[in-house]
Amino acid sequence: MRTIDHRYGRSFTFQWHLTVECSYTCRHCYTRDPITFELEKTPPSREKLFSILASLDRFFSDLENTCGNPVSRNVVLTGGDPLLHPAFSDLVMSLTDRGYHIGLLGCPETFTEEMTAFLAQTAVKSVQFSLDGLEETHDAFRASPGSFSRTIEKALALQDLFNVNIMFTVCPENMHELIPLLAVLDGKGMQRVDFARVSYLGGASQMESMQPRRYRALLEEVFRFEEQLEKKKSRLRIGKKDNLWKLLYFEKGLLQPPQGDRVVSGCPCGFVSLAILSDGSVFACRRFSSRIGRVPDDDLFRLYRESETLESLRNPLAYEGCSICRLKTICRGCPAVGASFYGQLHRRDPACWRIVMPATSKQHRHDAALLYSEKGSTTTSSPYCCPLFRSSVYTRAQRAVCAAASMRASQ
Repeated sequence: MRTIDHRYGRSFTFQWHLTVECSYTCRHCYTRDPITFELEKTPPSREKLFSILASLDRFFSDLENTCGNPVSRNVVLTGGDPLLHPAFSDLVMSLTDRGYHIGLLGCPETFTEEMTAFLAQTAVKSVQFSLDGLEETHDAFRASPGSFSRTIEKALALQDLFNVNIMFTVCPENMHELIPLLAVLDGKGMQRVDFARVSYLGGASQMESMQPRRYRALLEEVFRFEEQLEKKKSRLRIGKKDNLWKLLYFEKGLLQPPQGDRVVSGCPCGFVSLAILSDGSVFACRRFSSRIGRVPDDDLFRLYRESETLESLRNPLAYEGCSICRLKTICRGCPAVGASFYGQLHRRDPACWRIVMPATSKQHRHDAALLYSEKGSTTTSSPYCCPLFRSSVYTRAQRAVCAAASMRASQ
């Protein structure tokens, strides 16, 4: 057995899709992807769910034994709407009893007073709802009149009990409403919001692609809006889920990437997170075709350590365009967006502007030269430096460093 880096494995997250059943029929929902929908359209039995849970228990036990330290056990329950599964409450209680930290991605309609009171007594720490634009746009995307108002009302009601986050899925059709929505949420007193680009699966498979220049301009708008929030000491915090924030920070001189090929940040899939579908299929990420096995038939920890797909995702030199970029160890864009858009793993993120933006000034040309060139850098480690799985280590300490670096300087 290989020697294990004791710093690795402090935390791990599974995104577990309990069912595809949902009260919404969202225009851009990836669960309608024909490759996976047939596998998931029959809800799993209670016995099936608990057999998957047993696989998770074994995985964390193996990870802790291998790393030699306790591991934070995180599970995000989603769907569809996870609360619609008949065994949802039993599963949440079992996860709580086993010491898991639980997050929920769901719909506001199923968070009844009775359900909310129950969840408040469990290990559920976070709840996420979606808003995809202002009222007219959101309700049309969700094919559910009144959804916008119900979502905001429920999110505000739950903020005192859970960490509530609003997620905005960005596409060319609604990107112009992101800033107005942020203003609405700030005025309502929301505390957390984030956004991510649409993945080209299911209902979104025929959506228009995001133009790099337009997306950079959107991030710039959010950047300036955040400055306004800081000046008035707003409670609203805007997450930085999208790795392309790091490219913008680099251009502004607010972030300097480390030298070498050792991954310290970027997409966590294959490093510290995996997805499990309701039929037990294990994916590197639910947002693109990345099936590596199926539990409980396959040993989950073995899949994690030996999957060639995961191994390739851990190698920053495998990504088209990213391999020659100085940000490859902290960015790599969104692998799911690139893979779902082009139908091929390791394709460059279609919204990355690093190649198409003109060098319009001496400073910009200097920044571009730094970004695309490795001259002068000293590579002290190979991309396969983590003794856990022949790939780049992704430690808690390094994640904390990168998270701090990703926060825009206040001065």
